[in-house]
Amino acid sequence: MSDSYTLSDNNYQLPNRSRPSFAEILTILKPVLYDKKSREGVVIVSANLLQQGSLAYIIFGHHKKRSLEIENQMIELIKNLK
Repeated sequence: MSDSYTLSDNNYQLPNRSRPSFAEILTILKPVLYDKKSREGVVIVSANLLQQGSLAYIIFGHHKKRSLEIENQMIELIKNLK
């Protein structure tokens, strides 16, 4: 068993009133999605909320600083939504 630090948000508002499909958000967030080998990354919690302009996610990192880095990378990727 290993320790990890988690962050979550069940109502992150997507920019520009965007309503991406689940496939689109997976493509956009591919660089930060959860990786089984590293045991770090973003897990999308609900595909249905995307159509309401919200993103629900959990981030796993080895420590707090790393989890926050992943979250910041995710936010930068999401800023490109139209």
